[in-house]
Amino acid sequence: MPANAAKIAKVLKFGGTSVGTSERLGKVSDIIIKSQQSTPIAVCVSAMSGTTKKEGTTSRLLLCLDYATQGNRQGIQEETEGIKQFHQKIIQETIKDQKIKDELLLYIQEEMQSLSNFLEALVEIEEVSIRSRDRVIAVGEILSARILTSVVNDKAKKDTALFLNLNQIMDESWQDADNAFFQELEKRLGALMVQSAVSKPILILTGYIGRIPGGIVEKIGRGYTDFTASLAAAGSGAQGLEIWKEVDGIFSTDPRKVANAHVVPHISYQEAAELTFFGTEAIHPRTMAPCIRKQIPILVKNVLNPGGEGTLVDQEKKPSHRGIGKALTQKSDIAIISIQSDRMNEAPGFIYKMGEIFFRNGVSIDLMATSEVSVSITVSNTDKATLDNLVHELHKIGDVSLMQNLTSISIIGHGMQNHIGVAGKIFSCMGNNKINIVLISQGASELSISFVVKADDAQNAINALHREFLED
Repeated sequence: MPANAAKIAKVLKFGGTSVGTSERLGKVSDIIIKSQQSTPIAVCVSAMSGTTKKEGTTSRLLLCLDYATQGNRQGIQEETEGIKQFHQKIIQETIKDQKIKDELLLYIQEEMQSLSNFLEALVEIEEVSIRSRDRVIAVGEILSARILTSVVNDKAKKDTALFLNLNQIMDESWQDADNAFFQELEKRLGALMVQSAVSKPILILTGYIGRIPGGIVEKIGRGYTDFTASLAAAGSGAQGLEIWKEVDGIFSTDPRKVANAHVVPHISYQEAAELTFFGTEAIHPRTMAPCIRKQIPILVKNVLNPGGEGTLVDQEKKPSHRGIGKALTQKSDIAIISIQSDRMNEAPGFIYKMGEIFFRNGVSIDLMATSEVSVSITVSNTDKATLDNLVHELHKIGDVSLMQNLTSISIIGHGMQNHIGVAGKIFSCMGNNKINIVLISQGASELSISFVVKADDAQNAINALHREFLED
């Protein structure tokens, strides 16, 4: 490490709803100040949001882009004014020092004026490119991180936090958002952090990392702040990553639907990745890779209950105490596409042709089950037009049937591979509760078992499985 660099103890990530009100922003600033002891820390923050993403700043900025393509100047003006007033209100309610407040209000005014000018230009040229859209989306995290920096300094009563805008950390020379790109991004981000930490012990980073070839939402997806925080932790050599939410950690299943759901105190990186893939909105799916590579533990905590234990995610693979999973998750709006061909086994390239059709239609495969003459595949959240076209093209390679209004359920946890008769016990549990399983699939790692049921049976299935296997 260079002489003009400082070590980073940990990176803390806060989501949009965690900083979406003056009350919660105050709680977040308390957590940040308390977390910084002798070694510098970094904080990565999403755009401010209400209770849902739909109400959030990013969603409103995307609406502004829709209005720009429609030439709707009035819609743009109403949304940008609403965004500005929302942030100004939080500043007025949170910042006490008048000098800090005035500087911050001026910053917000200038940033929003710049955004309005840019959107007006988009209306004039009647075009919104991927780069233009990223430029607009960035505003949400810029406002959020800048405000949080001032709130921390105001509460600490000293200039202890430094705002770092990451929207130009990568130049325009990169053509592909491939592994090499993200490795370079991680390296540059880490270098910026360890150098900046020499001057201030608390770094506040935008969750937005600009100039992603192909677009940040397209290449990373909504919720990209988790990934930014993970890259920041890996690049800076941080000892830990904390993801702060409004729940006590990662639950055994959705606590809004199952009263006896409990916090799982520990899961492995692999278990967390499986949970995310199969429907649990715990951690962004790309977050794990940098942490696995650098062996950085992840702690999921609750902003509203900072003293809670939370959930630790690391490399240790602990089996569940019952041997049948640690958590249940589900995906709704599932369809099963079955392709049957008498020549499947005798026709090399059948699976390739099938995969090519899915690729051409931009549809991802969730689960797959095969027999001698057929293959059944689940897809999720696919619109009718895409699904109809997919089925039409698949008819060229075999007979196709389609089942809809289904839900996939997954049981996830280490140790199931050493537990005899797991699948049988699941079938028995479903049979005892008069629930029919439409399809079942188990990964090669035997880390998860997934099956599909009718949507109307999903909640009963979750209740029965949780009661049978996950409750003491």
